[in-house]
Amino acid sequence: MEYIHYYTNAATLFRILDGMRIKLSYLSKSTDLVERKYYMNIFDPQNGVGESEAISEADQFRYVCFCQESSNNSYFSKDGASYINMWDYYADRHKGACIRIDYKKFIQKNNFLMEIPIDYSYSKDEYFQKGLSIQELMSFKDKIWSGENEIRFIRKRGNLEDYCTIRGCIDKIFLGVDFDKEYGFNDVKINNLKTLCDLVKRKKDIDPHWFSKLMLLENGNLFLSDNGALLWHKMMKLGVDM
Repeated sequence: MEYIHYYTNAATLFRILDGMRIKLSYLSKSTDLVERKYYMNIFDPQNGVGESEAISEADQFRYVCFCQESSNNSYFSKDGASYINMWDYYADRHKGACIRIDYKKFIQKNNFLMEIPIDYSYSKDEYFQKGLSIQELMSFKDKIWSGENEIRFIRKRGNLEDYCTIRGCIDKIFLGVDFDKEYGFNDVKINNLKTLCDLVKRKKDIDPHWFSKLMLLENGNLFLSDNGALLWHKMMKLGVDM
């Protein structure tokens, strides 16, 4: 594996790049509702372990998720940054971005995390029939999620880190096809691309050449433009002094 991919909306992208780090997630807030119930394996009222205690225990296993490249022969499905469903759901319907991260560098810089490949061979009803530990359960997901081709990194027990670093790990950032469109936030019109230009200007450790814009083809596939330098050229057009 060479790269892993992180999909996000524009607002979160700005926060990530501002600190060069990604916040770890809680199981109790997972988008997969089955995962929110992992704490049931700990819930034991007869022995004084109530719901809040069980959730707190399960949330010790904080995690971050990425997409891998697919083994699918189709180029548009194989690249980890070209998953249509991920752009739609996690990247704010193409107004967000996908960060391509060097896998080996990420591992080296975040040695407090434990890698867990995801097994999609079980249905959700089978999860709880195996009597697995929380850590083991986190390596299984329902088949319906298999299109995400996920790889998960879990915070090792006892570690209190809330973020993983991506400083020095970024290979490229793909901007959604609608990234440069204005959208309303608290009645203020915000242009994502202009906001990103401002961030790059402030943060000297962000390389404008990281950024490329996706192109939407007529058949619905995404084409990953590799000419790069989108943001650089945009900043030059805007007269931004680097």
